[in-house]
Amino acid sequence: MANSPHDALFRFTFGQPEHAAALLRALLPPRDVGDFVWPSLALVAGTRLDRRLRRHQTDLLFAVRTRARGVALVHVLLEHSSRVDRWMALRLLDYSVAIWRQLVRQERRRVRLPPIHALVLHHGRESWSAPLQFADLVGGGGGGAGPRFRYSVRSLAGIRPELLDRLALTGLGKVTLAFLQFVPRATLAELRRAFARWGGLLRAVLAAPSGMEAMTALSEYVLTTTAVETDAVLEVVRQEVNRRGEDIMATTAQRLIRQGREEGREEGREEGREEGLEEGRAAGRRELLASMLVRRFGALPPPLRERLARASEVELERIAERLLDAATLAEVLPAD
Repeated sequence: MANSPHDALFRFTFGQPEHAAALLRALLPPRDVGDFVWPSLALVAGTRLDRRLRRHQTDLLFAVRTRARGVALVHVLLEHSSRVDRWMALRLLDYSVAIWRQLVRQERRRVRLPPIHALVLHHGRESWSAPLQFADLVGGGGGGAGPRFRYSVRSLAGIRPELLDRLALTGLGKVTLAFLQFVPRATLAELRRAFARWGGLLRAVLAAPSGMEAMTALSEYVLTTTAVETDAVLEVVRQEVNRRGEDIMATTAQRLIRQGREEGREEGREEGREEGLEEGRAAGRRELLASMLVRRFGALPPPLRERLARASEVELERIAERLLDAATLAEVLPAD
């Protein structure tokens, strides 16, 4: 289960080998890139992180065949803490040892361990400054005893959009990295610039067979990491992407409102405020739907506005779903 919006988006995109392979080829050292048989890349389920750190880190583990007919593991860690972890080499070594221990427990006849290539992808405001090899954490200038362990890092801190554009990633992979770096805490003007720059890629992502799922994941990230009003975000998406993207984001906003309403209902039970919270959430959902319908089809006739005001939660859900593909207002709100 995702522990943060960053976690959810990163796992959605790069948990898919197609997008992960492009990311790893772009960020790993060339000697590793040339040694791997990339079509064999496969995700290994689960997380290796300490529970206390999952708020600031996300990880993915992959297995891949090598040209020497062996198997290697690639451990990718997304670091989104505001501070650089000086002890990252020690932490990654600890994760690697845990992976190896698990393999030994699962395969008692194993006589050798697979190499683990560790990669840190850092997105934040501070450039990466921690030592990249474990020896640099050992006293005496690294001359003491200790394992030879090194990891690779790619920091997005301070990266310019044109440099990000040059990375040889899939369209969804590129948009995901761009959103991770430039969307959190963005103002309306900054959000507009981001969508204007990567609007073409977003249209291509939407046109793919899994476009709706991808746009839903991106929409949830935008809506949960910025303070920009939802109506303003929807207007930006309509102008810089297209109406389908706007509709998917609006439906995502409806779902988030519903989730918030359900959480609010539970809180209301505890505090004796359930009815007021539920009514407030439902009213907000109706207002958002009405705004989307007006933007798509023009002014709503009074009977349809009254129908929307009386709609149950189930009917509001159905209206939001029909809005995605409807060509006319009658398809969204068919006659009773």
